[in-house]
Amino acid sequence: MDNLRMQSLLSSLQCAKKPAFWHKEAKLHVPSFQFIIQITDMKKFILIITLGTAALLNACQQKSSNTSEQSADTPAQNIADGTHCFEYRVGQDVTSVQLVLNGSNVSGEMDWTPFEKDGGYGTLKGMRMGDEIVAVWSYTIEGSSQSEEVHFKIEGDQLMRKVGELEDPNFDGNLKLKDPANATYSETYIKVDCQ
Repeated sequence: MDNLRMQSLLSSLQCAKKPAFWHKEAKLHVPSFQFIIQITDMKKFILIITLGTAALLNACQQKSSNTSEQSADTPAQNIADGTHCFEYRVGQDVTSVQLVLNGSNVSGEMDWTPFEKDGGYGTLKGMRMGDEIVAVWSYTIEGSSQSEEVHFKIEGDQLMRKVGELEDPNFDGNLKLKDPANATYSETYIKVDCQ
């Protein structure tokens, strides 16, 4: 049956009008059995290459998604649980931070003590994700209560604080960074002994 199809194909090719560059004496000689084997081998080759490429891409995607799932589930934490204290000094102004780390939970105290002025004194409560901390500092300043969302990053024995323009979006005394993505970690707190 295959041989009949091949002969039919060959005869239709011989009857078809040939282009101007075709030489009258040229004949199409294709051994039917060898032609079928070559097509079958080519199909197998393409199938193997396609399956191999698909398997490789799938393996790479699974590896990268497993890595991102692992880092999302168990973020790397470069500072141990427990109580850690840090200070930031500018002239005679001092900001003290005491962090109590317990897994991903963060609590503690933060006090801003400017020289010969009223300062802000209060508590911290937030979450730790890897080496970054986002917490709410609830404090009292000049007799009124306020809160401010603070962003920290732990780098070795230093605590970096993200600084940028603050806003009170709901006009309720709860300050937040206006543009956290463009704020920078520009305050460096040095680790000190807790008192």
